[in-house]
Amino acid sequence: MNDSSFTSPNELLETKSQQGWSGCCIISEPQDASAGWQIYLHEGKLQYATSNVGQRPRLSCLWQQFSFNFPLPKIEQETSDYEQIYQWVSENQVSAVDAQQILRQLSQEALTQILSLGKARIRLSDTKLPGKVISHFSWQSLIDRPQIESWQKVKNYIKSPLSRLYLPQNNAFSFYKFWKNLTQNNAQFAEIASSQKISDWVNPLFGKVNLYELADLFAIQVLDLAGYLQFFIQGNIIEILPFNETKISSHPSAVTTRSLNTQPIKSDNKSEIKSAEPSLPIENNSSEASSVIACIDDSKTVQKQVTMILQASGYKVINITDASTALRNLSRQQPMLILMDINMPEINGYDLCSMLRRSQKFKEVPIIMLTGRDGIIDRMRAKIVGANNYLTKPFEPEKLLNVVKENVSVLTSS
Repeated sequence: MNDSSFTSPNELLETKSQQGWSGCCIISEPQDASAGWQIYLHEGKLQYATSNVGQRPRLSCLWQQFSFNFPLPKIEQETSDYEQIYQWVSENQVSAVDAQQILRQLSQEALTQILSLGKARIRLSDTKLPGKVISHFSWQSLIDRPQIESWQKVKNYIKSPLSRLYLPQNNAFSFYKFWKNLTQNNAQFAEIASSQKISDWVNPLFGKVNLYELADLFAIQVLDLAGYLQFFIQGNIIEILPFNETKISSHPSAVTTRSLNTQPIKSDNKSEIKSAEPSLPIENNSSEASSVIACIDDSKTVQKQVTMILQASGYKVINITDASTALRNLSRQQPMLILMDINMPEINGYDLCSMLRRSQKFKEVPIIMLTGRDGIIDRMRAKIVGANNYLTKPFEPEKLLNVVKENVSVLTSS
């Protein structure tokens, strides 16, 4: 049944709890009609509150966030979150006392999201939770005002934690620049980022994930993650999409398997999961091999810098730190372009470049020399041995990308 007289979730809960009402309050996200929340009341007491979509990844994420002192049991494929917890109790995987703690904290988080909405479209239903009552809370005792106020600020730029975050591929380089700035100016984020590759973030965002999925993937508090992403969203780098418009990539580095199952069994709005390997920013390149760039440099710092810049723009990077094994490693994966340091032990870049030019396999592959020196003699020598271009270290990300694109475009147009 509909009840249009209520637009304030707070007012609704006040009235229905006083009436001793039993049933389900269905609350839609004002800016994302495909997502919403459910509050189950039993004789005026809150029995459980949850989302109406994305329950499984939300459960997995919040379990990690709340640091329960027992491991997460197996989550069944076709079970709602409440039914799953009830099943754990029935099978003695979780005690009734622990189940009440779990339900209380999950309900508190959902209630925080609901009360941060202010006003919303609300429907009332006689639907009740299955099985016997295992939880019974005063909803007022679950109110966390500081958290509600924090989420009200977040919702100025993220419509809902259930909405999808999407990084268009042509924004990947801008994402890298924002990322670099954030790591330099936010010590907490820098600590998190230091243990992850930028591609670990970019790939899930290519695939369209919500806050719970991304927070679960990196073991970050959902509210903290929202704060980090504010810069990217307000800078129009990351787009916000409704929950039900997602098509999640099955790229192996995109999202963990458990995070892909975003719909509870009763929802008809199932996410379509299909393979969507990010397309490359290069014209006339359809083969997987054509996306590969090799970087031959004995400096791990340079390798990391090159990899971050190029991966953010959709390239695959082969890292070779030992020049003596370069020919063997390059032969395994024919690269479209080679970046090569000049000053390396055992074999310097000039000699290696000359060797590659004598090989039929690498005769036409563009080679860009990397060096800390910028003398005319060095440039002439690089040209003599067959290098296509010369890049002085340290280099700006834009300069590296421009040199790569210039040489790739020459190769693909020939």
